[in-house]
Amino acid sequence: MPRIGELGRRVGRVVPVVVLVAGMAATLAAPGVAAQATASREAVIIGANALLGGLTSGVVVWVRGGSFLEGFRGGVLGGGLQYAGKRLSTSAFPGAGLAGGVVGAAGASMVRNAAAGRGAVDRLILPLGPLVVDWRTSSDSGGVSARLHLGRAIFLSRLVLNDDLSLDGAETVSAGAPVFGARGRVIEGESGRGVGGMELWGTILLSDRSLMPPFDYGRLLAHERVHIVQDAFLHVAWADPIEDWLVERIPHGDVVNRYVDFGGVYMAIAGLMILALPYESRPWEDEAAYMESGW
Repeated sequence: MPRIGELGRRVGRVVPVVVLVAGMAATLAAPGVAAQATASREAVIIGANALLGGLTSGVVVWVRGGSFLEGFRGGVLGGGLQYAGKRLSTSAFPGAGLAGGVVGAAGASMVRNAAAGRGAVDRLILPLGPLVVDWRTSSDSGGVSARLHLGRAIFLSRLVLNDDLSLDGAETVSAGAPVFGARGRVIEGESGRGVGGMELWGTILLSDRSLMPPFDYGRLLAHERVHIVQDAFLHVAWADPIEDWLVERIPHGDVVNRYVDFGGVYMAIAGLMILALPYESRPWEDEAAYMESGW
């Protein structure tokens, strides 16, 4: 491990590089809203996902004093699997969202493992509603456990207690994430305008279809399922490792981490990303709009 001073210098050197490359990746990953899928556009999307995974793990390993390229290689594979999860989640068969979510979470876990210097599948993490399932496959610490995601649990509790919303069981199973439908009202987006649906905290909210103009309901659900997979990457590969590190600094933090995820870092990162980019300039929205029509 590098000393604190050297660690600070490494972080200071890497920040502008990450910002520059991330900006390039975001530009590449935005082929245009609802653009038709082509081989060239698909290659760009695959490359952007792989690059994001590689940069995430490579930079973390480098900051810790290791080899950027070694971390990058493991992250690229995970990023590619993230892409596969997103594509799978837009398929039309029942349970496509659940299958895509599992594959995407496995990709995010591979990125996190590469960043931590572990084997590619030594630890697999799957956000599932208010729980985070954690499967450690290595022989010395194998086993399956689950933690409560406090932020999601509170959010879900509020939705369940809201009389204007009802849980759609069939769509929840198919999406692999809670899906709520509004009764007699239209969901408002962040601009205050009515939208067909939205994803927040790993949950999909849908407007009452009888109050909306005609639209392709299947494409809407596919769009939001892509966001579920994106959300898992943000949680597993970015926010949760930082939050675990912070919590471990407090007394008995290692014990707390075994049972609870707070979700504070996730909200901070997501909030900053939303504030930094207007809706029409968000690469994650462009990616979901591009993928929603399937193949």
